[in-house]
Amino acid sequence: KRANEQASDRSERASERQERESERATGARERASDRSERASERQERESERATGARERASDRSERASERQERESERATGARERASDRSERASERQERESERATGARERVSDRSKGASKHAARAWRQRPPRRARHA
Repeated sequence: KRANEQASDRSERASERQERESERATGARERASDRSERASERQERESERATGARERASDRSERASERQERESERATGARERASDRSERASERQERESERATGARERVSDRSKGASKHAARAWRQRPPRRARHA
């Protein structure tokens, strides 16, 4: 009977040990699973962070392109305005030159007219005798 009880105790202890080991193994598996899950989540966050960084970089680059485009348009606009100004200045100069030429021609015409008038006056002067009388 005693041997029987001892065998039964041994078997019970073995059972408990096996149970504890099984729980330990299960616990280890669960912890390993938790670790792996946390690693996955960390990787996911890092990937999202990297994606976010890439997207932000892409946005920055896009904004830089747009800014460059605006500056280029502004520069083009400035060049066109400068060209317009220069064109207007040329036209103004041309008009002033034509005005000056016109004025010179009118002066020249007047002086021609004056000399014609003088010649006519000279031809039509009274005879010398009449002047001395």
